[in-house]
Amino acid sequence: MIRCEVITKQDEIFQYREDWNSLFQSGKHEASTSFEWTYALLTTHLNKNDSFLLIVLKDPEEVIGIVPLIISKIKKYGQSIKTLFPISEYYNTHSDILLKYHSEQLIDAFITSLYKINYQWDVFRIGRFVESNFTIDHIEAYLKKTSYKYEIHRKEPSFFIKFDNTYSDFLKKRSANFRSSLKKNKKKISGEGCIEFLGLEKFDDILKAYEAVLQIEKDSWKHNHGTAISSVEKQKNFYKKLCIDTFQAGWLHLFFLYLNNEPVAYDMGLIKDERYFYLKTSFKEKFRRYSPSMLLRAKLVENLTETGVREVDFTGEPYEWQRRWTEDSRGHKSLIIYNNTLKAKLFSFYNNVRSKRKNTDSEGEIYYHNPLDLKPEKS
Repeated sequence: MIRCEVITKQDEIFQYREDWNSLFQSGKHEASTSFEWTYALLTTHLNKNDSFLLIVLKDPEEVIGIVPLIISKIKKYGQSIKTLFPISEYYNTHSDILLKYHSEQLIDAFITSLYKINYQWDVFRIGRFVESNFTIDHIEAYLKKTSYKYEIHRKEPSFFIKFDNTYSDFLKKRSANFRSSLKKNKKKISGEGCIEFLGLEKFDDILKAYEAVLQIEKDSWKHNHGTAISSVEKQKNFYKKLCIDTFQAGWLHLFFLYLNNEPVAYDMGLIKDERYFYLKTSFKEKFRRYSPSMLLRAKLVENLTETGVREVDFTGEPYEWQRRWTEDSRGHKSLIIYNNTLKAKLFSFYNNVRSKRKNTDSEGEIYYHNPLDLKPEKS
């Protein structure tokens, strides 16, 4: 018999940290379901009126599911909708729910727990399940048998690189123009002095490595645009906390390009189950003519293939620069479950009207995002 516990005090999540880590390591879960990711968001991203709760599923005493949730009022169609969602949705990456296995009984216990919590909500939403994630398939199969009102939509894909064997094999699949640009830019920047590719092992501690990240961000085009890590306090604190904790857990990967002892570009990622989760990348604007991000990313790919990583996952929206590195993409699915409230019914009605006006045939198509179109995030 699966039972549910609900934790509402943030500090109490530490009593489940060992179970959380064990559950996270037990399968190929998205990085956003980890304790480290959750706690970094919890300490930096909650708004004043947000409510936090942690659903813990047990069978009978073994922890088989952990789902950290937020209830927040979101303005939509002129209404204030009480929205329930996993805390990981604060960061635009792949969605997931941390469950030990998939079964109708476990999905039933999770969905039922949403309706039993002591908080009123109108809609429950999860934005970006990868289509290959069986969790969304099991949820959909379960919901079809119930009277719950829900919607599942296809969302735009994101790119990933699947490595076959070696870095040389990877390069052979790239265009002649790609390989030529790589050689030319490396030759140009080498003419400016000593270039080095540095990993975390080259730094005395993680804080010095993170300071190098901030140096690059501050001198990037994104800083004045307001979208750099260095521009938004809560982003700066989130990545600092995430880097410290994932470094201690042993799955942080930071990689830098230095020119004459000056940090020029960086890549930030997490490695789990032979998979590299690409989180952030940037370069100093004054070095743009050398395409430093391209040079560093090529070295990163070489480094990853040599250490046994089989996949690079470009999480979030698709960008045209990512298309130069791979032809592979996978779609996403979004989930909305409506509660039996007046606002939920109105929200469902508005969504249905809006979806009928849109061309549903375009669902799941790739529309390249432009980094310049990103709006500054509020601190």
